[in-house]
Amino acid sequence: MRVRRIGNKALPEKVERKRDQKAADKKEEDEQSEWDEDGKPVLVEKDFDNPLIVTYAAEVKQGEEFKADWKQVEKEVRTKFPKLKLIYSRMDPHGGHIAIS
Repeated sequence: MRVRRIGNKALPEKVERKRDQKAADKKEEDEQSEWDEDGKPVLVEKDFDNPLIVTYAAEVKQGEEFKADWKQVEKEVRTKFPKLKLIYSRMDPHGGHIAIS
């Protein structure tokens, strides 16, 4: 058996494959679309995959009239948690659900 040594050859240049570039572009696109220029959250497809659903209810005493105002609930949540993404809210007169991501 013989060993043949031919000096140090330069390594071939790295060739980036199409799929690597597409993956990098997609990741960059996802990161950019999370927030708008004002810093407000923007909903993207992955937010709808596995949202956290919060249930709430108001205790109403007998004879007391009360109806939850879902617009006010959403407004308060957005005010207190500006980086939280609200996907949807469903309400009945005494409670409801809010889906967040």
